[in-house]
Amino acid sequence: MNRPAAANAALDHHRASSAEFEETERRLVEWGMVCGTLAEKLGVEKSTSAATMLETVQNQMRVFERQRKGVKKSATSAAGRRECLDCGHVRVWSRWGKKVGGTWQPAACPNCGSGMWRERELTARGRQTPSFTELTEALSSEVMEIDNAVARLPFKWMRVAIHRSYRFGQTDKEACQDLRMTRSAYRQRRVAAVEMIALMLSERRGRLHRTRKG
Repeated sequence: MNRPAAANAALDHHRASSAEFEETERRLVEWGMVCGTLAEKLGVEKSTSAATMLETVQNQMRVFERQRKGVKKSATSAAGRRECLDCGHVRVWSRWGKKVGGTWQPAACPNCGSGMWRERELTARGRQTPSFTELTEALSSEVMEIDNAVARLPFKWMRVAIHRSYRFGQTDKEACQDLRMTRSAYRQRRVAAVEMIALMLSERRGRLHRTRKG
């Protein structure tokens, strides 16, 4: 099976040099390793895109921040609470009781009648268990650039080839057996997909260069 004609048409004006091809493959391998590691740490499907995982991490960071603020608020309010030594009943110290000789005296416990109280210990501690910083740092701009390029590939068979070879680490032999096609036909698809990504990266570098010059 020959490489689809649509791929030839798209790549007619650009043929990746050996250096460009090798550099693109190197970055694809790095992209696949980073995404695979993060997917395992986050407990998401292995095929999840880096952009989706970054959004997941950011959502978790926002949830943690809300929880941390909630714990901080609870810590402030817990400082004014007292716990009955006899039955464990908890009441707000500043809102009940009476002053005797200029000293604030708490009333008796409404449950057991005891007047013995102690400060309630704060047991909640806000702690960031997963290292969100490490996860977000792993998704560098280079990794996200490749992830974006893969997502923008114009043909599904290109994305399939890239994911099989660089995301899941399949050899050409394993991939062509799964897809029931010849090894040479699969390799042509994979090479066309890599060249398309190399073209995208080249065009992006050109746009950035023109922007900086302007």
